[in-house]
Amino acid sequence: MYSLEISDQKFQNIIENIPLKWRDINKEGFEEHEKIKKENIGYYEFKINPKKAHLFFGGCEIAHELLTILVDSLYSQTIEELHVGILNVSHGSYDYEESVKILSKGFFPSLKIFSIGSYTELYNGGMNFTGKLGDVTSLIKTMPKIEELELFGYFEFKQKVNFLHLKKLTLWSDSDTKDWFPELSSDISQETLDNFLLSDLLQLNYLELFVHDDSLFQFPQIFLDAKTAPKLELMDIEGGFLVGEEEKLLKSTLADSCNVIQIVSNKS
Repeated sequence: MYSLEISDQKFQNIIENIPLKWRDINKEGFEEHEKIKKENIGYYEFKINPKKAHLFFGGCEIAHELLTILVDSLYSQTIEELHVGILNVSHGSYDYEESVKILSKGFFPSLKIFSIGSYTELYNGGMNFTGKLGDVTSLIKTMPKIEELELFGYFEFKQKVNFLHLKKLTLWSDSDTKDWFPELSSDISQETLDNFLLSDLLQLNYLELFVHDDSLFQFPQIFLDAKTAPKLELMDIEGGFLVGEEEKLLKSTLADSCNVIQIVSNKS
């Protein structure tokens, strides 16, 4: 595993080869550009923060190189917050499968906050594009202390996990991507949703779930019985569920102690 000094130099070597139009965020006209430059790997005012990193161009070769170094470095042991997404399509790709595979090879014992696939996460106030993540099962297992997990886009989760510390979970597969980049857009499966909701979520207090309006989801009964997430206090739900699911949710044991914001659509 690389020392911090060697890692810094390897990061810097990659940064210096990033096109200037990507590095000079002043040209993008963001009000918080000074803050962004200081906090994020990838720009000319480059400064490693061993506990926090935003990676703006998360679906391209440069990002893959940076993530590979991160996985192999001591920073993987100290980083507490990591966000991987893109600023706009000219800064990368919405296909994050390779990024997920690279990160899955590491281990992040201190990581508490993680998001991947978000466009709006990265200071964009316009359309909401999410990514193609692939199978995130192995990736999530590399984060034993995760407290906030945000997945934006199409992804698979193939088995239940014991989340010992997770307090906030965001599963967001509904976005403008399906209209502009249909080849990258698909909803999560019922199996994926079940594997998340039936995992041990003993500390979870906030759940965000945004799926396509034309979906046909159902809630697992064990989840509605408050057996997997007994401390859940707030659910923000939008998307398509079978007719009767909203009523089941609102009359469930879970709803007795949990504030449910809304379900947008119901299907027969």
